[in-house]
Amino acid sequence: MPLMSSVQDAGAASGGLFTLAGLPLTSWSYAFRIWFAMVIALGAAFWLQLDSPSSAAITVAILAQPRRGQAFQKAGYRVLATIVGVVASIVITALFSQTRDLFLLATAAWLALCVYVASYYDGNRAYGAVLSGYTVSLVAVIQIDAPQNVFIAGLSRGAAVTVGIAAIALVNDVFAAPDVFSGLRVRLAVAHGRVNEMVDALLRGDEPGPDRAADLLGTITGARLDIQTLPSERAGGGGQAAAARSSAVAMVGRVAIARSFSDLSRLVSENVDPLRALVWNDAVVDLEAGLDAELARPDRAPEGIAIRRFALDLADLRRLASRELANMEEGLAPERDVRLPIHRDRQTAWRTALRVFITVLASSTVLILSSWPTTSLTLSLVGVVAALSATTPNPGAFAKGALIAMPVSVAAGGITEFLILDGVDSFPLLGLAMVPTIFAACFLSLSPKAPVAGLGSLLLVFFPFILSPANPQSYNPQTYVLTGLLALLAVCALFVALYTILPTTDRDRRRWMIDEARGDLRAALDGTARLTPTQAAYLTADRIVQLSRLRVGFASAKRWRLRHMLLLSTLTIVATRAGDALNDLGMAGFPSAPIAAARTALARLDAAALHDAAAAVLGSAPLEPCVTRSRAARAVADLFFLSVTAKAQASQLRHTRSGVPA
Repeated sequence: MPLMSSVQDAGAASGGLFTLAGLPLTSWSYAFRIWFAMVIALGAAFWLQLDSPSSAAITVAILAQPRRGQAFQKAGYRVLATIVGVVASIVITALFSQTRDLFLLATAAWLALCVYVASYYDGNRAYGAVLSGYTVSLVAVIQIDAPQNVFIAGLSRGAAVTVGIAAIALVNDVFAAPDVFSGLRVRLAVAHGRVNEMVDALLRGDEPGPDRAADLLGTITGARLDIQTLPSERAGGGGQAAAARSSAVAMVGRVAIARSFSDLSRLVSENVDPLRALVWNDAVVDLEAGLDAELARPDRAPEGIAIRRFALDLADLRRLASRELANMEEGLAPERDVRLPIHRDRQTAWRTALRVFITVLASSTVLILSSWPTTSLTLSLVGVVAALSATTPNPGAFAKGALIAMPVSVAAGGITEFLILDGVDSFPLLGLAMVPTIFAACFLSLSPKAPVAGLGSLLLVFFPFILSPANPQSYNPQTYVLTGLLALLAVCALFVALYTILPTTDRDRRRWMIDEARGDLRAALDGTARLTPTQAAYLTADRIVQLSRLRVGFASAKRWRLRHMLLLSTLTIVATRAGDALNDLGMAGFPSAPIAAARTALARLDAAALHDAAAAVLGSAPLEPCVTRSRAARAVADLFFLSVTAKAQASQLRHTRSGVPA
């Protein structure tokens, strides 16, 4: 869920040898930190006499993360997004405050734009984008009848956010909240070991299956958000994050190359057992010598070059992954700096943005025509929950969780205010009265089960909103009932909108994902790929992981599509590398005729033409060792692999050849 830690982080944070009431002590420590930070934020907000002290408590709830670096990074995005949102509120109010219809239209358009931008990011970046959008709902929309107060409301919100950030930062430092780095290095080390096991299985000729490959890739790509938080956690975090990125990409590449080597070893006539032994023993020097010897033979053939080049790639990537893990551990500069692109569907992005736009406009129209009391508050809540749903991988699950969490929050707020406190005007008692709900929400949010963790995260945020602590507390049943009804109405409006306005199913996402994968392969074959081979490896891995998590189709059909996606991923990586190798040869003064023939064969994905092109490039390569010969070996290996794979998988690649989506 966007409001809390990821499930994988939660599992790490909730571990421990000692338990209390069946829960690890680390869970109790986390719940205590969040509760104590919320109490400090409320106390500071009361002392400063802020207009909305509950906003400080909500800020703590939103920034609640098991790891210190996660909270720091999210706090940074929250500050920046709040500033952007307040500025947008002032601008929209200044331009359209005299025209109610245009004001609501501009607000909905701004929120939709922010949601669209958020759809291309993940984690705290996506949250920051949607926060910029719904801040307008919390600042400008609520003051729709008093536009002169927008600036003051913006300052008040900024002050409450600052207080909440300061409170949780202080508590995390004083109570030594665990950092991201310690868990990240363990996660990457475990992933590295699992990659080695899979590579060994593939070298033995075993087929782990697409499900296992997708699960392993999910373990590697799942560390992405932790890697992003390293720079905000420690002084040398930027270099460590770069080393972690490089190691993750190397591991993803090893999985792809190992599958390629396994496929290639079954399609060539040469005995590859000696090469398997060299790869097992990490004999990089011997593999390099063997490739050089093969290149120096007068009767050299593409088949021998390809299998040796791929074996060397396997050994090189293992060594690179190990070195980068060591660089991350020791805080040394990485050997390379790579990006970790993620898959995002354009269709999903614009549908989500348009859904939010229509939802806000439709809700405002209905509320205005019905003369609903406190329309501005209802509209602001609709905008907030609609925007937050856009940051989740599964908006439908978010809406269902909100439908459960909101009534529970309303009930917990009412019990706390009218049964536990019951008119008491004492801040210490207010803090103690919040303990049961806050602790329960924290425990739920640390669950390894995603739906339960999401429910806990939402409860943690919704509860202080419903309770709305004030100094003094009003104890007004009418205000409580009205706030609860408005909150329930907002989540109900979101639920209805998700299933009636441009609904997006897993079947749609699956179709778009496969079409995007075929499009990327087509671009790599045409020489118009926008990514480097390393970036393509990570992007395609993320796409495979997302596809594996879609709940659609029978198990056998799902495995077939995963296998098809793995094939497209491998071909995209190899085709991108082949294109880069041909570009390098062209700049090195290599004969133009074989390069042109190779580009034509690539674009057509013609097996026979690719084989002839590999032979032509190899025939034009010098026999003596030089840079040009090394680059030619790279091109020959990739062209030959594409040739034999295109022939063996002709039925699966027919749509890629024609460019017609399935």
